[in-house]
Amino acid sequence: MIKRIRNDTSETMVSTARCGLTLFRRILPAMAATAIMIGCTSTQRIQLPPVTSIPTGEVHVGKFVWVDLLTEDVQSASAFYGGLFGWHARTSLENDEYYVFFKRGEPIGGMVATENQNKQAPESLWVLSLSVDDVDRAAALIRARGGKVMEGPLDVAGRGRMALVSDPAGAPLILLRAAGGDPVDAKAATGELLWTDLFTQNARNAGDFYAALAGYQAERIAVKKDHQYGVLKRDGRLRAGIVELQWGGLEDNWLPYFKVDDVGGMVEKARKLGGHLILQADDVAILSDTTGAVFGIQMMR
Repeated sequence: MIKRIRNDTSETMVSTARCGLTLFRRILPAMAATAIMIGCTSTQRIQLPPVTSIPTGEVHVGKFVWVDLLTEDVQSASAFYGGLFGWHARTSLENDEYYVFFKRGEPIGGMVATENQNKQAPESLWVLSLSVDDVDRAAALIRARGGKVMEGPLDVAGRGRMALVSDPAGAPLILLRAAGGDPVDAKAATGELLWTDLFTQNARNAGDFYAALAGYQAERIAVKKDHQYGVLKRDGRLRAGIVELQWGGLEDNWLPYFKVDDVGGMVEKARKLGGHLILQADDVAILSDTTGAVFGIQMMR
């Protein structure tokens, strides 16, 4: 998050991240496709809940509007996030294989059970949905620039038009034109999605790619010595960050951050619930849950 870059030190990130390299490794594309787009074929169509409980009619291109947790252990993940953020997981009325996390009655994200045959990859992964104006056009651009379209584009009743893709460096994400519109641009409440960072081996290439994909303005901000933090802006709004990996052995991934009021207290709570701390720096921390999924927490002062 932009407010934390003054505290960022690559030395700290290296020493902590090397202890858990596999936590950042990308899950197999086939697993992600099967999990998130499950049953969304011409022969077996399902329905997913919309990304906002009340239709808005708004489209915020470049905004990350939804998160899905792919996990082999739905029960463990439900207990962890319920204890940490107060989320309640319920199966969708339209699809008993898809769960929705709720906070104060509002949808926070989704969760679906997976079967992971690749034991070198993490058991769980958060995958983010990016709002685009035209899913088909965005998918075609991804192919043309060296990325992959793993599933779709296709229309999913309730959710909208979707495609599961990966960028040229392999980071997975979902392209979405949401049915009923995107969530309104408002300040995140505690326990809600606050920010996203792309961890990448090549920040400049990533910035150029996502600028073409979503019309971002990519900017780089000097943090310390030769270390820089990238930001992606559109229409004057900050939408995401880019963190250039300062060590080898890790693959590119998008990471969600959820808003908290007390980082230190939440880190201790996560540990008691069975989670693990990967790194911490004042108002931000990166954790893994009980099933191996990596996520961030961020406090806004």
